[in-house]
Amino acid sequence: MIEISLTKSECKHGAILGLDRMLEVVGPKQTHKYYENIQGALAEMAAAKALNISFPWSINTFHTESDLPHGIEVRWSKKRDRSLYFRKGDNPEGRFVLVTGESPTFLVKGWAWGQEVIDYGHKLESSDKYQRDAWGMPGDKLHSIDTLQLPSVAEREIYQFSERAMLNG
Repeated sequence: MIEISLTKSECKHGAILGLDRMLEVVGPKQTHKYYENIQGALAEMAAAKALNISFPWSINTFHTESDLPHGIEVRWSKKRDRSLYFRKGDNPEGRFVLVTGESPTFLVKGWAWGQEVIDYGHKLESSDKYQRDAWGMPGDKLHSIDTLQLPSVAEREIYQFSERAMLNG
């Protein structure tokens, strides 16, 4: 588990990103969701900071791109004792990172492969539409965040080159 504190500037930019995401997808009438989207964006920033990888600043890429580079998805909860959840439709081969807390300080609690969360076998019962038909794994059962292997610098450069090539057609 790693505690990450975001700077005032990081919080400001992350809040703007969360707001932009909300306005792009839902619109201005669901203001009750702004807090969750802003904190979710900040949690993604905290995970990127903990993993020492670049943050993509993406908007409207839900289920088309991972939250972070290298197939890493971030799950956030303000509750420190929350489980990492895996939703129906998520990629079982993806890597999922659990981040808890509220800005500016987050706990990056650990990670698991999607299939590991399913195999753990704890079916969640939730009224939250994003956690219906989902499985959970408690934070104390996750792999330590420092064991999440990332590509080497050379592999990252190849990855970034191929990403640019795909975007440019």
